[in-house]
Amino acid sequence: MIGKHWSYEKPEEWGASCNTGRLQSPVDIQKTTHANLESVRIDYSDTPLAITNNGHTIQVNAAGAGGITVGETRFNLVQYHFHARSEHAIQGATADMEVHFVHKDAAGNIAVVGVLLRKGESNPLLKAIVENAPKEKGEKTVSTRGNPALLLPPSRGYYTYVGSLTTPDCSEGLKWIVMKMPVEVSEQEIALFRAMYANNARPVQALNNRIILESE
Repeated sequence: MIGKHWSYEKPEEWGASCNTGRLQSPVDIQKTTHANLESVRIDYSDTPLAITNNGHTIQVNAAGAGGITVGETRFNLVQYHFHARSEHAIQGATADMEVHFVHKDAAGNIAVVGVLLRKGESNPLLKAIVENAPKEKGEKTVSTRGNPALLLPPSRGYYTYVGSLTTPDCSEGLKWIVMKMPVEVSEQEIALFRAMYANNARPVQALNNRIILESE
């Protein structure tokens, strides 16, 4: 993280790779290349909801909640957090929110699964998170258990590209997996999150000749 303070109001002041990198995230997913991509096997499990308001988003710390396997590489889920509006766009259009599932493999490499969230039916996991999240900066563990898989779409089709963290220090070299199908959440759930974070989405970044692959 850059210094002690940064804000979404002035992303141009984040510095470091955020300003100089050429593999930055999020991006607007427009032109893609269809490919026979590695399967992404997801095996999330129930854990108590350890919810943190970190001053920039609502985050659920998820050690022990399983992970993903991409090809032969295992990535364990570390945490997941939310943005409003969505950070990624598809064909220029954003969604109401986006959830990022942050994983690490044994070597410390990061893979992030992004899922766009749009207004529709209630989502029981997001409902539990936003209703129990600390309104001020701090952490709270509730007895309610939650399975991160409730925020995944039934279809596992995805886009993938090499990108960065979307917050300072915007480190590059991450594997991004953005699900093609959005997940529905309720208007009330969106409103409860926006009451805490009305706009915590980084603007889309230049693609800089990167290729976005799309699963068949």
